Amino acid sequence: MALKHAFFHKKITLSVEGPEDAQYCNFNIELNFVTLGRTALTLKLRKVKDAWDNLASVFLFPFFEFYSIRTESAPTEKIEQLEKQLKIYKDKINQIEQRFGSDDGEEDESPARPTRDEFMKKDVPESTDTQSVKDEVMSLSDNQDDEAIAVPAERIARFLKELKTKLVSHGHLTETETQRFNLVVNVLGKDTLHVDQTPPKLENEVDMEVVSYIKKRFSKSNNKEAAVTKKEPMSLMSSQDFMKNSSISRQKTKEDIANLFEKVDNWDFDVFTLNELTGGKALFTTGYTLFVKYDLLNKFNIPEDILINFLKEIESGYHPNPYHNSMHAADVLQVLHFIIYKGGLSALMTDEDILAAIISAIIHDYDHPGLNNAFQINTQSYLATLYNDRAVLENHHCAQAFELMRSPQYNILQNIPLDQRKEVRDTIVDMLLATDMGQHAKVVGRFKSRLEVDTKFVTRDDIRLAMQMSIKISDVSNPARPLYLYLRWSDQINIEFWAQGDREKELKVQVSPLMDRTTAVVGKGQVAFYNYVVEPMYKAFYQLLPNMQFTWKHMERNKNYWNDHDKFDPVDFVPEKVPVIPEPQFEGGKLL
Repeated sequence: MALKHAFFHKKITLSVEGPEDAQYCNFNIELNFVTLGRTALTLKLRKVKDAWDNLASVFLFPFFEFYSIRTESAPTEKIEQLEKQLKIYKDKINQIEQRFGSDDGEEDESPARPTRDEFMKKDVPESTDTQSVKDEVMSLSDNQDDEAIAVPAERIARFLKELKTKLVSHGHLTETETQRFNLVVNVLGKDTLHVDQTPPKLENEVDMEVVSYIKKRFSKSNNKEAAVTKKEPMSLMSSQDFMKNSSISRQKTKEDIANLFEKVDNWDFDVFTLNELTGGKALFTTGYTLFVKYDLLNKFNIPEDILINFLKEIESGYHPNPYHNSMHAADVLQVLHFIIYKGGLSALMTDEDILAAIISAIIHDYDHPGLNNAFQINTQSYLATLYNDRAVLENHHCAQAFELMRSPQYNILQNIPLDQRKEVRDTIVDMLLATDMGQHAKVVGRFKSRLEVDTKFVTRDDIRLAMQMSIKISDVSNPARPLYLYLRWSDQINIEFWAQGDREKELKVQVSPLMDRTTAVVGKGQVAFYNYVVEPMYKAFYQLLPNMQFTWKHMERNKNYWNDHDKFDPVDFVPEKVPVIPEPQFEGGKLL
């Protein structure tokens, strides 16, 4: 929204220079923001056939779309945002050169962009079953752009799905007719009228060997025992089988991944190590693993390439903050998975709930600027104004993620019926807004009041409240994790807090509590957070999910750490240097 506003108020200027009959022109882009300063770029473009007329569709629209899903940056992010801009510029230049030719005057050897007729002939099988659908789609005016066509195609597919369901339920379709319905819907779902705009180097940016391993390891189609019951832990491929069959060439990496994913369901899952092994892609790897593990791609007809695009873009949208980064998102995601899978929350949940929970954890701090709600409100930032000082960042994370999913290449919910999609979205919104610490007392108080009535949660509102509490528990789970993980995260949050305090001093606004590096006492701050936030919430949560009571040992040990320390001792960041609390054991879905 901020960038759309910028376009309308000429904060972003686009211009083309060059004679009409020339083979080249200069395309100028200039940005002028108070927070970012002025930056400009000139692209030299060559006219090829009708590419001149299509410049908007292949460059301007994607450029505008990229900025329309970003928000105005904080001053401390100037360098990071400029680097992102330059990367986007370069990627778009490469795509234009590959599609329409390079600047050196040589002919472009790549095939021309197929026409609509060519797409239909190439990608849609010729048969009496699909011809009518082709005719219907082709009846849409050829003068319409691709974006306009996408909506009717989606509506037709959704209508046919609903019609098929009604006909089947009344016994009006034979097996052959049902197969024909499915064929038509699949043709529309593949959307063969459009060109995939995913950068060609996607497979280089995502380790497809790891993706292949995850699919083989966790896919239910390859795991017959896991399909028998949802409540018992899955029987996973052994690390020996993985080492024997994996195509990953780097032996040390292969060994580390095998060891790490033996712990994917464990409370001591180490996201720091995962981040190192995957080259900074802990969120992508964990997210993809859980989508496969819960069989969400099959249950909700999510195209694998769309899921990869979505996870990759969400991960890249997390800023390199000390704490609120993609590693934190991966950590929260894994804890929420533990609560669902071993904690017992799955007994209350539908498949739609699980999908909503996984997405919520993945996006819960998307595009976090590293400056909290109090900072946004006290500095009267654009976001604070936009969201009226209410759950500023939580609203922003949620809105940005759903804005991203408005683009087909990122829309993992595109094949879900409208009513089901609305249910999933409502759950995600409720879960994300519950992570606002400004609403902490209200949410926890409502949960405690409900427990006083009955500890059995059965209604839809009950389950939604349980899911809100679960993501809150996951979001502040650091004090309940093994000591070495707790201390590393605590150190990172202090670094981020103190950076905000420095910024508040620069702007001459009141420094937020715990954020003045000159007066902060680390141990006291940690103990206060434990006493007033973590402990009361976890104790209440145990009443709903007794399987989570093992975390009390970790919390007590971590709290007692500050009896002997005023600040962090880096030695304690190493797992081998601290006493280990055994991993909790479960039998029959219950904590032993």
